[in-house]
Amino acid sequence: MNNEQENLPKVVDEHVIKEFVQLQHQEILLKREELALRHEEIKANERLAKISIEAKQQTDVKHGDIFSALQKGKLCITALISVLVMIVIIYAMNTGNTDFALEVLKIGGALVAGYFAGFGRGKAVVLEQQQKRNEDE
Repeated sequence: MNNEQENLPKVVDEHVIKEFVQLQHQEILLKREELALRHEEIKANERLAKISIEAKQQTDVKHGDIFSALQKGKLCITALISVLVMIVIIYAMNTGNTDFALEVLKIGGALVAGYFAGFGRGKAVVLEQQQKRNEDE
């Protein structure tokens, strides 16, 4: 039993205990402040993410509007050109200039064939480039 009493800590000074409790209290306050700062940081990141998502959605909508406007423009130009060519052909046929109407049809047919051939070639080139990028990755 005497041996056990020697192993027990000696009576600690009351001042040391108060200082230890005060340090523990300060550490708890510091951790609370850190937790509050972390909470504010999370909220700030959340606000930033929401703003970023909204901006991305607005940008996507604007890109869609621009794309649809360009497609409508292309369609209008194509329709206008087709109508004008048809008017010229009908006028030439009514006035007896069938040779002129045939030449217009030949030239127009060649232009349309060239357009679609070029369009197909452009798509093929783009697809080849995409496949090369995928293979490289």
